[in-house]
Amino acid sequence: MTCLRGGFSVLLAGNWARHRGDLSPDRARDVLDETVDKNRAAAKVARERLSFINQADLDQVVSALDELNSRVSDLEKTVLGGSDDSRLEHCRGKS
Repeated sequence: MTCLRGGFSVLLAGNWARHRGDLSPDRARDVLDETVDKNRAAAKVARERLSFINQADLDQVVSALDELNSRVSDLEKTVLGGSDDSRLEHCRGKS
């Protein structure tokens, strides 16, 4: 949103300056190019910060995690004996 607002501000200021004679067409083009470059850079940073995983990859990770949880649970039962897992509840994030 800020990029759009900034872009519109530059366009409006450029249009106003052009009508007053303060800005040549070449300088206006340069200013617009600079603004577009800044907006592209800001969009790239935002895209990197918001790098999302697609649903298929997320499903694979969840499936692998579920399998690992099951294997760990089986190992705990084997190593600790019985089905009393109360000693390990804090490791699983349960109270």
